[in-house]
Amino acid sequence: MKNKKTRKILNIKLDNRRLKEVYPEKNLRNAYKHIKIFLQNNGFEYEGNSEYVSKNLMSLSRVKIILRRMKNNFDWLSYCITVCNVDEMANMQDIKGIDRYFKDFKDIIDLYEDK
Repeated sequence: MKNKKTRKILNIKLDNRRLKEVYPEKNLRNAYKHIKIFLQNNGFEYEGNSEYVSKNLMSLSRVKIILRRMKNNFDWLSYCITVCNVDEMANMQDIKGIDRYFKDFKDIIDLYEDK
């Protein structure tokens, strides 16, 4: 991955058992909300399932700086984190109109189910 600027994919997962031990709030979902807000404020979009994608091109060094800042903001994070993967967004394609494909696909399935 070196240090070239590309869009990055970030995947973060927490151990809820450990989180329960150290998280200062009763509702553990708030930990995920804090992470989401922090990353959104630092150039990432939430994609779902603990996955974030950078809005713009970003170097790996920049991602590391953001993660270090996040760790410093949330003292419970280091103890609870189980997965923290960073990857490059490869071959991103604009698939506008894909809904048309699925409509066509549904029509094909309907033909086979009618038999």
